[in-house]
Amino acid sequence: MASLKSKLRGRLMASHGARRNTKNNLWLVYSLKSGADITLASNNECIYWASRLESNPRIKSFRFGCELSAKYAWEERFKTREFIVVETDVGGYEFHQLISGDVTENYVEVEVLDHQNALERVQVTLFNTKDIVQLAMLSTRWLQVMAFSNQIRDEKCVAESDQVSLLVRSLLQGTVGGLLDRTQHYEPMKVLGVIAQEALLGTITLDLEVRCFGRNTFWVVR
Repeated sequence: MASLKSKLRGRLMASHGARRNTKNNLWLVYSLKSGADITLASNNECIYWASRLESNPRIKSFRFGCELSAKYAWEERFKTREFIVVETDVGGYEFHQLISGDVTENYVEVEVLDHQNALERVQVTLFNTKDIVQLAMLSTRWLQVMAFSNQIRDEKCVAESDQVSLLVRSLLQGTVGGLLDRTQHYEPMKVLGVIAQEALLGTITLDLEVRCFGRNTFWVVR
């Protein structure tokens, strides 16, 4: 018999995007690109989402947990496995998959059977979860940016958005502190939220390689 905890997890996952139940950590996050709360079924998914999908300006949308019958070149039989279906900013679609083991390739071709059992060959971006630690710190920094963005998710912030947009277009580059100094007549937390949204939407690029999001963070128009 399913426990109360497992039932609650199942309902939560189903309400924010149906996924198979899992014993891994469950993350409920808000995606600016999706415009909704979504569930991520493991720490690895959360790290990959924050560092490679939500923060990537060339990614327009994505959907986790897409089950397809697929077979890689080194396999003999088709297996049902989960993919992340990604839409790019140029209108094309990609398949991503988190894997484990000794596979070293980053991009491979996979045979997929659709719902009518028609065979199709597609390119898949593979990410080996043994390397997830390399993305952990970067994802933490992006989660901080998302926290500022999420605090204004239900607000228009028209005046702040207009002012930040004007400054970004005229300055072309600078620091977050410089933008805050030039918007002293506005609520700082709203301005930070707008800056965070501009970064997530790809209008500006933030330098988060060596430090967290803050006044000294360098930005440049993409």
